[in-house]
Amino acid sequence: MEASIDMNNNTIYNVKDPEQIDQATNKKYVDNQLVKKLDKDVDIDMKNSSIINLKFPSNQKDATSVAFVNKRLSETQKSCLKFDGSNRMTGDLNLNNNKIVNLQTNENDRDSAVNVDLMQNKIDLVNKKIMNHISLARHKRMFSDI
Repeated sequence: MEASIDMNNNTIYNVKDPEQIDQATNKKYVDNQLVKKLDKDVDIDMKNSSIINLKFPSNQKDATSVAFVNKRLSETQKSCLKFDGSNRMTGDLNLNNNKIVNLQTNENDRDSAVNVDLMQNKIDLVNKKIMNHISLARHKRMFSDI
């Protein structure tokens, strides 16, 4: 046949499943093939092609675009505590019974955190000064009574 067939908006019925790739097929066969290909347990091989024009996801398991990921990262970074100190904390830090370790202390900055070793050294130094002062006062009183 060398010319097109005009079906004049009529339907062809009872088309059997194709046996060769160049044969016509029916809707049921195509639907069954799609279900097999789109089964959730089967990988989709894009053969190095891209999926384009994805809309932003509407639920957790939707595929998404790089634009959406970048937008979410940008929004999330605004509320993250940055290592460089450019974004300050606005609430409490719950360590959930964990410790802060390797804390560097700046003795000259009264607003900096202090590690336990430095604090204990300062307490010991103050205690030593108090004990020396008490001992010196007793010593003076002892000699002033003579």
